[in-house]
Amino acid sequence: MTARADAVSWLQSRAIHAGQPFELTEGLERCIAVLAALGPLHNLPTYRPVVGAGIIVRPNHLSVLYRAGLSTFDGDGLTRLVIAAHHHAVRASLSPWYAHEQQRLSLILGSDDDIDADCPPPAMQLDLHARTRSGSPYDRHPTIEHALTRARPT
Repeated sequence: MTARADAVSWLQSRAIHAGQPFELTEGLERCIAVLAALGPLHNLPTYRPVVGAGIIVRPNHLSVLYRAGLSTFDGDGLTRLVIAAHHHAVRASLSPWYAHEQQRLSLILGSDDDIDADCPPPAMQLDLHARTRSGSPYDRHPTIEHALTRARPT
């Protein structure tokens, strides 16, 4: 099996997609490539699929609950994520994720006995949206070179 086929198979087994097989669009394939910059997909620290959380797949969008740290140097997942996102023209955003519902916590942690309602499991929501190189600000994504030029202090 190829690396691409392995990634698709892993994603199919873990993703929430209304119980239906998803179509591997070119945009979704780029999102998977960005996610794979964090390491082999089968080793990613994610939660198993739960209603409203886990790994959500849409035609040009991938949303993952990531439960590990990201940094720029030793353990350089953040750097690899940013570079891959710019290389593949994928907007990557990280947001805190909070489990507000008792049901969601029980699905993630297993049983109600394992739940500490005051301390939900920590996670970051990583959203990956495939973009293009041109178009409106909501459709495009810069290359790493353009982003570096814009971000460097003068």
